[in-house]
Amino acid sequence: MLRDMRPTPAKSHYQFNLRDLSKIFQGLLMTDPKKCQQRGQLARSWVHECRRIFCDRLINDQDRNWFHKMVRTQLHDHTKLEWDHAMTRKQPKKQDDEPGSPDSASAAGSVDDGPKTFENDAMIVFCDFLIPGADPKIYEEVTDIAELQPLIEEYLSEYNSESKQPMHLVMFMDAIEHVARISRVFRQPQGNALLLGVGGSGRKSLSMLSTFMADYALYTIQIAKGYGMNEWRENLRECLLMAGVQDKPVVFLFDDTQIIMESMTEDVNAILNSGDVPNLYASEDLDAIAQACKEDCVRKRWPQTKINLFACYLTRVKRNIHVCLTMSPLGEAFRERLRKFPSIVNCCTIDWFSAWPDEALQSVATRSFQESDTDLGAHMASVVSVCKGVHQSVVHISLEYLSSLSRHNYVTPTSYLELLSTYRKVLASKRLQVGLLKDRLQNGLDKLISTAQVVSKLQEDITALKPVLVKTVAEVEEMIVNIDKDKADAAVTQVAVEKEESSAKEKAAATKAIADDAQRDLDEALPALDAAVQCLKDLKKADIDEVKVMGKPPGGVKLCMKAVCIMFNVKAEKAADPDNPGKKIEDYFGAAKKSFLGKADQLLKDMQDYDKDNIPDKTIKLIAPLILDPDFTPAAIEKASKACKAMCMWVRAMDTYHKVVLMVEPKKALLAEASAELEVVMGKLAEAQATLKGVMDKIAMLEAQFSEANAKKLDLERQMEEATGRLERAGILTASLGSESVRWTDTCARLSAEFENLIGDSLVSAATIAYAGTFTPDFRSQLV
Repeated sequence: MLRDMRPTPAKSHYQFNLRDLSKIFQGLLMTDPKKCQQRGQLARSWVHECRRIFCDRLINDQDRNWFHKMVRTQLHDHTKLEWDHAMTRKQPKKQDDEPGSPDSASAAGSVDDGPKTFENDAMIVFCDFLIPGADPKIYEEVTDIAELQPLIEEYLSEYNSESKQPMHLVMFMDAIEHVARISRVFRQPQGNALLLGVGGSGRKSLSMLSTFMADYALYTIQIAKGYGMNEWRENLRECLLMAGVQDKPVVFLFDDTQIIMESMTEDVNAILNSGDVPNLYASEDLDAIAQACKEDCVRKRWPQTKINLFACYLTRVKRNIHVCLTMSPLGEAFRERLRKFPSIVNCCTIDWFSAWPDEALQSVATRSFQESDTDLGAHMASVVSVCKGVHQSVVHISLEYLSSLSRHNYVTPTSYLELLSTYRKVLASKRLQVGLLKDRLQNGLDKLISTAQVVSKLQEDITALKPVLVKTVAEVEEMIVNIDKDKADAAVTQVAVEKEESSAKEKAAATKAIADDAQRDLDEALPALDAAVQCLKDLKKADIDEVKVMGKPPGGVKLCMKAVCIMFNVKAEKAADPDNPGKKIEDYFGAAKKSFLGKADQLLKDMQDYDKDNIPDKTIKLIAPLILDPDFTPAAIEKASKACKAMCMWVRAMDTYHKVVLMVEPKKALLAEASAELEVVMGKLAEAQATLKGVMDKIAMLEAQFSEANAKKLDLERQMEEATGRLERAGILTASLGSESVRWTDTCARLSAEFENLIGDSLVSAATIAYAGTFTPDFRSQLV
């Protein structure tokens, strides 16, 4: 390597020394002895470590092919192993293999599934992340390369779920191999990485993913306005204290775009070389360092001096800090930094990010189009192939451009990503533009076609509406005549009904006057009758029995008994007159005792149920003198007997009621006659009203029919008017735009073809935008 791979301006990092040789042995010693027990496995491990140290920094296929031939020769010369035999990899036993079967291995439990040499397998990968979360992590060979992609994608998915800034990466095999390389560096003590590549190659993203997979802390700086050396030194102090005081593994990710002063590179060079930056720590930091490293001094049995404590601290920093530099090899600045700061090469494992291979270009384009929903359909594979071909053709044209004009044009992954992004934007924009224009013209054509159809339909509608309108107008006029005639008949009927109503009202008023007069007379007698009835209800059997047992009843009692006997038609007994001996007088008290006083309950019932409406005139004549007798009043009778008072009131009430009935009876007859006449009048009135109602109902029905027919006529007239107006306007439209129909049809067909071709046209446009800007017209024409 020292003899044939010398540094040049384009290969300024081709610097080799004994540290590289030690790194090879360091890598060999990382391999688990249990996983490396055969000569072929050790040979593959040696080839893998040589590639990681030497081949990964080579910049082109010519150098890499030279290296592969040299490794093949050295392996054969020093180990006597044939390349194909040494590179043959044992495949893991399948789950369905049975012990003892022809497909099973008797000793190692695995079989050869065909030769897996470098030429066939394309890569040898050793890593320690095959088992997520393993402790300790085992550095071993990957026997099934196909398992790497889903495993790395699982790590990426986990990272995105935990990170505030997820990374949407396409994990193709080239990127997976870089992840394995970076992870290998991070697992080594004082393992630092120098990642060389152009922008967009994925250096920082893959470094962040590898840091996450190693379960290390990531530290990077954020360049903002006003960022200077003070802020830079503060960031370095925080990072180194995290590695030394907190004793945490940390990856310091530093990009060359973050270098705003070359003194920053000098500080990084010091960290790579010694793990320390002069004059970085304040006194309180030194106190924290001393406190944290006391146990280390005790463990090593060193005196706890400042020098020893700081030496322990630097040991921690070197063990935990992993500097990851991402730089671009383009330009003079990179060569100048390597010359001034040799630790960037000497203390770092270099990984050169070459141009993306076909698989990477295809995977990135496919993922980009799928996630953006460009709707390429069956053209997806063709578009991806063209994008890949365009990018690769620009690389070749750039070499010719450099050879012809000595001008560099760097075709980077960023250029490819710009091509994909521009294509998506151009395709979406042109689809919207062409689709909108096509839709407008197509809409115009559809309107012209629909207008012609509307004109034909309107003519048919007008032809069909005319006879219906004429018929409807005739029906409406006939209805008007019928309605006028029926209204005249109704007016005559209404006059007759009003006359009958007037007569009925007069008759009803007279009848009511008669009824009111009779009721007034009855109202005069009823209070006395009610009072008597109430007294009878209050009268008790004991009161009547008291009257019955009187030996010599008072005059009032005798007078009352006489009145009651007359009312019940009980004849008086003949008794001796005490004042005139030898003469007889009428004794009503004795007759009463024999007739009804002995039956008190029956007497009360008979008095309450007395037929007051049919009192004989004879009874009224006999009772009349008693009614006029001043001693026959309730007040006078009450002095003699309480029971007789109620009987007195009852007798007087019956007399009053009879007299009222005699007065009311003629009025009742008159009322009956008037009611009969009123009923006849009301019957005639009801007939007249029924006749009027029938006429009015008929008129209402005719008016409803008229309203319906008139509305139908108005609607037909409106339809005729609208149809005629639309027909006139449609005629104007078809006459004005009829000549445009052919041109619009041709334009729509052309735009449809353009819309279908937008997938390819937009790709040509996007490729021109992304790549052709730096070329001269001659080279642009070659590109197109």
